[in-house]
Amino acid sequence: MSGKKITGDYEVGFGKPPKHGQFKRGQSGNPKGRPKAAKSGPTDIAKTLSEPLTVTKAGTTQTMSPFEVSVRQLVKRALSKNDLKAVLALIRLCESYGIIAPMPPAEHGGGVLIVPPWDWNEWLQMFEQHGPPPWPGERSDLPDETGGAPNQEER
Repeated sequence: MSGKKITGDYEVGFGKPPKHGQFKRGQSGNPKGRPKAAKSGPTDIAKTLSEPLTVTKAGTTQTMSPFEVSVRQLVKRALSKNDLKAVLALIRLCESYGIIAPMPPAEHGGGVLIVPPWDWNEWLQMFEQHGPPPWPGERSDLPDETGGAPNQEER
């Protein structure tokens, strides 16, 4: 038998360790187990946010609160980098602090105005006669030149 030893009534080989090297019944192969990960101490967020930060601004060193630094970074991203998410976050932040008033809800449900198609010649005639739009008359929902309400029956 090549590479295999017989110890007593047990054949030793690949996947068959000698009896004295096998785990005893009810005993784990790793009795101490995996060491527990070291836990970091509890982080006091309020304390961290109240600690002043040293910031260099325009060549001078200043101390600011982390909140002020983050607001300044948000404003910079919103205005100089054209970041729409930063703009929306800045608007929400200003609304939450009462700097700006929130947008009122749309009065008419925020619908979309669909402009009726115009003939080019008709448009030029209206432009020459009345100047730039909006023009009075039935197509604009403005009162006509006589002061009457637009004609609703034709719609």
